Amino acid sequence: MAEAAAEPSTSPSDVPDETFVPSHRLLALTFSNKAAAEMTHRIRAELPAGCGVEPPKVQTFHAFC
Repeated sequence: MAEAAAEPSTSPSDVPDETFVPSHRLLALTFSNKAAAEMTHRIRAELPAGCGVEPPKVQTFHAFC
């Protein structure tokens, strides 16, 4: 399972230093289909081949609503 890590916090009251979220629980929203396609392409390029990880959803605001 691929995971996304949050940036380290600068305040002790913020989110813990490392918060992991499974990639299939992430959502990326953008304004255009072209941007969504580019984001999807870049994400898939970063995933190891044959790793079996479900990439995050990438949609436009209109497709999501």
